[in-house]
Parts: sequence; C-alpha cells; structure tokens
Amino acid sequence: MFHKMNIKQMNKEIHHKCRCTGQRFTFKEWCNYLKGNPPKVVHTYKEFCFNISDVCLTPHIKIDWAKKVCSFKVTTAQSDNGRWDFGLSYNFWTQGGCCGATYIGTLKDGYNTEKEAINAALNSLEENCQRVIDEIQFRGGDIDDDDSNEPEIRGSSVLPILKEAMRKIAHYKEVFSPRQLELF
Repeated sequence: MFHKMNIKQMNKEIHHKCRCTGQRFTFKEWCNYLKGNPPKVVHTYKEFCFNISDVCLTPHIKIDWAKKVCSFKVTTAQSDNGRWDFGLSYNFWTQGGCCGATYIGTLKDGYNTEKEAINAALNSLEENCQRVIDEIQFRGGDIDDDDSNEPEIRGSSVLPILKEAMRKIAHYKEVFSPRQLELF
C-alpha cells in the first residue's frame, strides 16, 4: 500500500503514535519533532519516566545475572492504568537480544502485577537459553559460524554455563512466582 501513496497522502497518515502522551504524528510532523531537539522524558508515572517511543528510561532492575559468556537482565515498569510490562536483555553465548519495558496503554495488554511481568520475562529467557542448549546438543557441541579471528570457544565448554543460567532462571521463577503470597 505504501508504494501507491503520494506525498500528500503520506503526510496525512499517522506515522508514529505515543501511547503515554496520546500524541499522533504524520511523517512530516515526526521528522520536524525529531529535528526540534525533543525532550528525552515526555511522561512520568510514579518513578517511571517514558520517552516518546513509550520506552521506560527508569525501570526497576529486578534481576541482573552474568557469568562469562552468558548474562541476562530483567526490568519492569508500570503505567498509569496500573498495568506492568517487562524489559529484558540477554546474551546466551551465540544469541542475544533486548527490549525495553514499555508504556501499556490498554487494560488488555501488559500484566496485572510486577511479578506476572517478571515471570513472563523469565519464560522468554528460558525459551531462548534452551534454544541455544538444544542447538549445541544437536550439533554435538560445536557451533562454528564465526568468521572472526577470535579464539574459538567450543559449545561443549559453554554448555555447563548455559545449564547454570537455566538453573538461575528456574530459581528466579520460584522467587518471583505470581502465585506466591507476600506478607507485608
């Protein structure tokens, strides 16, 4: 559909929508906004500060674990409507990724509690770590897709660290279980 639009139509279409402020930008407005030295923080709820892309710049850091070639971090943020979201970053030897905790604009999105959000993040981490373990085991411990001149780290030597990461994830799932009651 994009290729059939002319410039006039493109400028009328919403290019970016900020859920935390309700702002809507056409492509031209968005370009002008970015050129105009916009503020880093456009919305604050409690201690959570959000940018124009709805990403929390001041999330709670709930988990931060690292050992040699494996690491993961889980963050959380709450929106005005009480809903929670998680952010995470991880590196499991050959695979990694990250996403920030974002503003949740509707009650059907996000999570009811911070623990539910953390548990969802841990489920994602578990899936990603298991994928790397499975790949190493499938290939017999050797993944050689690196063309760099760095010294080779064999999959079989990383497997114990990945399994330790899985044990840590399981431990954190118990600690942050949404079904576990807290006494205040």
